[in-house]
Amino acid sequence: MIVFKINEEGTITDSFGQPLIDATYISAKMGEERDLNIEIDEPLAPGDYFVFVEIDWNDLTVDLNFVLNYYGTAKVTFKKDEKDTYSKH
Repeated sequence: MIVFKINEEGTITDSFGQPLIDATYISAKMGEERDLNIEIDEPLAPGDYFVFVEIDWNDLTVDLNFVLNYYGTAKVTFKKDEKDTYSKH
């Protein structure tokens, strides 16, 4: 799991002219436990953040659902979910 703060979207392009996201790395964590969490001790600045989660399902996995939560006092809105863009294979 990786957390980035989006600084400005589309201002940087790759070698093919495709827009990239200018972002600042906040934190990351990797593990195989059932509950994986990232705790950020400093308050986050207002803005948009990108959370990337990669799950390597094994061939025996039947239930391909997962949950991404936020615990805190600020109002948070999850704007986009791209899980249906990718398949298990």
